[in-house]
Amino acid sequence: GDEFERKGYKEWGGKIQDDITDATRWAIDQKIADPDRIVIYGSSFGAYSALEGVIREPELYRCAIGYAGVYDLEMMSTTADTSRSKLGKSYLQMVHGSDKNILREWSPVYTADRIKVPVFLIHGKEDWRADFEQATKMKSALEKNKKVFEWMEFKGTVHAEHDEATRNEIYERILAFIDKYLKPPVD
Repeated sequence: GDEFERKGYKEWGGKIQDDITDATRWAIDQKIADPDRIVIYGSSFGAYSALEGVIREPELYRCAIGYAGVYDLEMMSTTADTSRSKLGKSYLQMVHGSDKNILREWSPVYTADRIKVPVFLIHGKEDWRADFEQATKMKSALEKNKKVFEWMEFKGTVHAEHDEATRNEIYERILAFIDKYLKPPVD
C-alpha cells in the first residue's frame, strides 16, 4: 500500500536494493536458487535496480539485464516525461530527493567501474519515460570501463511497449544472453 511505497522514497539505491539482495540470499539459503546461476533483470526501475544490484553486490549475480532503464537519477529529473509537469517534478523530488552526491552515488552511470559481470542493455530510441540518452550514457560508461556488455536498441519504440515481433526478438536475445552467461560450470 501507500505506506510501504513511501518507505522506498529516497531509497532507490539504498533500502530497496537491500531488500532485493536479502530476497536473493533468502532464495539461495532456501535452496530455491543456485548461487552460481543467478541473473538480475528488470525493466524501467527494474533495469536501474538490476544494474545497481551488480554494482552493490558484485559477487551475487552472474549477469544483469537492463531493459528501458534509468541509469542516471539526476538526468531523470530533467528528461523523463514525469519531469515535464509540476506534479511530476514534485513526485521526483519526493522520491529521489535533491542531494546531487547521493543521486550520483546511486546512479549506475557513475559507478560502472564496479561492475564485474556481463551486462545486456535494451532500449527504445523513442522512450518517453527513460530517455534513450539514459541507455547511451550507460553504454558509454561500460565502454569507458572496458566492461563486457551487449547492446540492443530499437527505432520507433516507446517505454517497453513493442509489437509482437519486436517482443519476440527482445526475448530471444535475452534468452541467448542468459544461456551464454549462466551455463552450468563444467566439472
